[in-house]
Amino acid sequence: MNSKVENLCDHLLRKYGTKDTETNPETLFVCTTGEKTKKIEFVGEDKINKWQMHEKLTTASIESAEFTETGDLDSNFPMLKSLTLISVSGINWNFIEDILKQLNKLEDLTVSNIKFDSPIPLEFGSKSNLKNLSLCSCSLKWTDIQSLSAMPNLESLTLTSNLIDVIEIAEKDILAGGFKQLKSLYLDQNSISDWNEILKLSALPHLSQLFLTSNKITQIRFPEEPYKIMNSSTPTSSTFTFSEDKYFSQLEELWISNNLINDWESIYELNKLPLLSKLRISHNPIMLRDPPSHLTLSSGTSSSSSVPSSSSSSSLSSSCSTSPFASSSSMTSSQPVPDDVTKLWAPPEETEEMVRERRLRVAVFIVLSKVTVLNGSKISSYEKRKSMLRRAELKQEAKEKAENAKEDALEEKKKEEEEEEEKNEKASHAMEETHPAIPSVIKVVEGESSQKQFSTKAGSMKHNAKKSEMKSDKAMILKAMMKKKSK
Repeated sequence: MNSKVENLCDHLLRKYGTKDTETNPETLFVCTTGEKTKKIEFVGEDKINKWQMHEKLTTASIESAEFTETGDLDSNFPMLKSLTLISVSGINWNFIEDILKQLNKLEDLTVSNIKFDSPIPLEFGSKSNLKNLSLCSCSLKWTDIQSLSAMPNLESLTLTSNLIDVIEIAEKDILAGGFKQLKSLYLDQNSISDWNEILKLSALPHLSQLFLTSNKITQIRFPEEPYKIMNSSTPTSSTFTFSEDKYFSQLEELWISNNLINDWESIYELNKLPLLSKLRISHNPIMLRDPPSHLTLSSGTSSSSSVPSSSSSSSLSSSCSTSPFASSSSMTSSQPVPDDVTKLWAPPEETEEMVRERRLRVAVFIVLSKVTVLNGSKISSYEKRKSMLRRAELKQEAKEKAENAKEDALEEKKKEEEEEEEKNEKASHAMEETHPAIPSVIKVVEGESSQKQFSTKAGSMKHNAKKSEMKSDKAMILKAMMKKKSK
């Protein structure tokens, strides 16, 4: 065993770059009976040698090794596109960045079960062509991976089995300008418990796949204002503004199995994801019991009527007995079918768990009309028909309920008006009984008032006529005096 630690390039050359040129066809034989030998034809040697030509190598994997330097990767492996490093010791982030700088065509990099002593440098991989990066079981937190946002072409980021529990977004977080091309984010097997941490990922403009399996999420809620997501660590100072007034506007696939979701309101909340079509939600507490009754009952056939049952075995048996493959001498339509044949052709009996799972699937499809794939299985024609029927029934029930509520409100208002009118009449009658002279007094006062108004008006007209007559007489006297004076 060499005490000197080889570099990464030498290890790859030793593993992939040695061409088998020592194969001697004359030595490839086996002994048969007697003294004869039989030649063995070696098949696939050219393919193996071609695959081991390191200048054309595209995929490489190394496990349980130790390196301190990368070596001359650029000249020896110019076509390498995928590299996997598992349980490799002695390396740091500068070592990984040197790999990215040398291998210009590298698109996929997997680093697993490696503990890094230093944080990821700023602008890490900013000039690389890496599209898929996997950092699994590396004891990373979200603050450790923020620098990865500088990668211009990164489309898929896997952070499975790390220590992520909080997704921190400050006012000038690098997320605001980073991860612009990220489409798939894997956060499985972490310690995220608060859905508000997941909401912060709405900042990623092209995120279409989000994997949250095996976390500690208890419920799903979307606030009314998606453009104001507060940082849970500093809720009074930090906000984030989204480009669109929606949550995860491009998200199509969500995996949230093996969490602690326990309420159907969380399922209803997923309707706020406009493009969600694929959902995995198995192994949550909510999926271990029957759905609410309003999501299972319908006026049509029962939830299990469209599924074959063991009661139909007789019809299947009779059809089996008349099969053209049956012998006329041994089996006829009038003869009973053996039990083993009946069991073979009869549909399997559904267990209670299978029935509950089917009901749950239909219930989820009723709530989430846009979802077409649930827990890895496409919606069947039966599930589609049942969910559409029940959805229409619920819509009609809601409409009738609203109309009934409106009618009840009108009746209540009419009743209140009638009660108010009746109350006023009772008060009037009570007043008449208490003061019987009041109505006649009111009539007399009204009569005197109208007579007074009439006399006042007549007197005013008489006064005006007299005043007009006096003015006419005065004018005639003045005219006579003027005439006399002129003479």
